[in-house]
Amino acid sequence: RRDVEAPVSLLDLLPTLVEVAGGDPGDIVASDGMSLWPAARGAEQPERLVPAEFLAEGVSEPVFMLRDGRFKYIASEGDPPVLFDLTEDPRELVDLVQSGSAEDRLAAFEREARARWDAAGIKAAVIADQRNRRLVMEADGHGLRPDWDYQPVTDASRHWVRAGAWTTTVEAKAHLPLRERGR
Repeated sequence: RRDVEAPVSLLDLLPTLVEVAGGDPGDIVASDGMSLWPAARGAEQPERLVPAEFLAEGVSEPVFMLRDGRFKYIASEGDPPVLFDLTEDPRELVDLVQSGSAEDRLAAFEREARARWDAAGIKAAVIADQRNRRLVMEADGHGLRPDWDYQPVTDASRHWVRAGAWTTTVEAKAHLPLRERGR
């Protein structure tokens, strides 16, 4: 087991698996991630910008995070961005945006987030996808419901041992101590 202090991402998973399998992640995978295989084998993991996004239940807008070394930036349309210094504030209690002490760093993070993500486009795509799913769900509620749990028809007489001389012998051998037939 080896701990790596540098931030990593789920985006690193696919390039790592490709390299573990013997491939070259640069040739096979178009990804923002990087292989963690060298770090797993003892090499130093380089510090780099690590992105993340959250689009699940409970959010009305996509939420984006950028982690660059000791700094963590979180932004979502309609909410003010937050910026934390994880070395000085590991519990993320002091927002550097509110204190006004990291304006240059905040501007750099905002530029990177705009270059990386189109928040309005992502939200529009999510809403369109939800509409399509609702349409399918509504259509599925009319008429005969499809049988999604396919159970092939089988002839049980071909799957089970039926009565006969052979089964009597098997049953006799199944008792301990063994008993002779007819006893």
